[in-house]
Amino acid sequence: MLLVSFAANAQQTLHYNACCPKEETGRPSRVRFYGGFGLGVSNNGFYLDLQPGLMYRIKPGFYIGSNLQLTYQSVRNYGLRSRYYVYGADALLAYLPWHYLELSIDYQYLFVNKNVGNTSTRWEVPAFYLGAGYRTRNVVIGLRYDLLYDANKSIYPSAFTPYIRIYF
Repeated sequence: MLLVSFAANAQQTLHYNACCPKEETGRPSRVRFYGGFGLGVSNNGFYLDLQPGLMYRIKPGFYIGSNLQLTYQSVRNYGLRSRYYVYGADALLAYLPWHYLELSIDYQYLFVNKNVGNTSTRWEVPAFYLGAGYRTRNVVIGLRYDLLYDANKSIYPSAFTPYIRIYF
C-alpha cells in the first residue's frame, strides 16, 4: 500500500508541473506557447504544415488562445503538378475538467489556393470544432468534430479530425 500511495502522489505532482509551468517567481505561468507541425515526403509529393499558437490561462482549468496555420502541399499525379497553399487563423477555448482530459472548442477560418497546371482556384473554409483529447505532460492527443463540415470545400476528408497539440 505504501508504494501505491507514493506512485499516486508522484502522478499528481507531475500533472501540476505539466499543466501549470512555474515562472521564475514560483507562480504558475498564465501564457503558454503551443503548436503543431506536419511534414510529409513521398515520390510524388511534399507536405509541410506549421501551426504556431499562444494560449492564455483565464483561471485554473480554463484557457483561451489563438494560432496561425500555414500549409503547403505539392503533388504530382499522371505528370500534372498540383500545389495547395492554405493559410488562416484559429480561436480556441479549452477546459481541463480532469487531469488527463482536455475539452476544446475551435473556430477556424482558412483560405485555400489550389494550382493545377495553369488553372488556379481559391476558396474559403470556415470550421467550428468540438474536441476532446488525452493530455499527458505537455502533449494533447485528441479527436475533434467539425460542425460546419462541407465535403466540397473542406481540405480534410472527414468531419472528424485527429489532432496533436504540443505545449511549451
